[in-house]
Amino acid sequence: MKIRRRIRGLRGMRSERGAALVEFALVVPLLMLMMCATIDFGLAVYTLNNLTAAVREGGRYAATLDVAAWAANGGATARTQVSDRVYNYIVGMNNGLTVAQTKALITVTPPDANGLITVQITAYPYKPVTPLSTLLGLATVSLNRRAIFRWEMANSGN
Repeated sequence: MKIRRRIRGLRGMRSERGAALVEFALVVPLLMLMMCATIDFGLAVYTLNNLTAAVREGGRYAATLDVAAWAANGGATARTQVSDRVYNYIVGMNNGLTVAQTKALITVTPPDANGLITVQITAYPYKPVTPLSTLLGLATVSLNRRAIFRWEMANSGN
């Protein structure tokens, strides 16, 4: 036994039993930070893409509505139909809002003088799922999306 210790001492070899544990303890916080940031960023982009698709769907639908739909009740019926179409597209995303609160975020403007219809979602709340964002003060992020479509009946002679 004493001979082995002396040989190790002569070669300058030391015990490295705790080195891996120390290295692991230093690297884990960085890995967790990267993982949390990746998850939150990915979910935010996913939500943003869904909102973009929803307003595009509503814009396409609004662009195909006929003159009677926009003329009825000052366009209220058409706006309600388009708003319902957008809401049905994003109904699966759980944001903690009621149906009425979510529909209040959806704005539909009737065709203007140029025949353009605007469908938008403003201040849609995205709540990150990891605790990292709460530590950075980002408890809720407001997302906005807008789609502008040309009304197909604008130049149809009606």
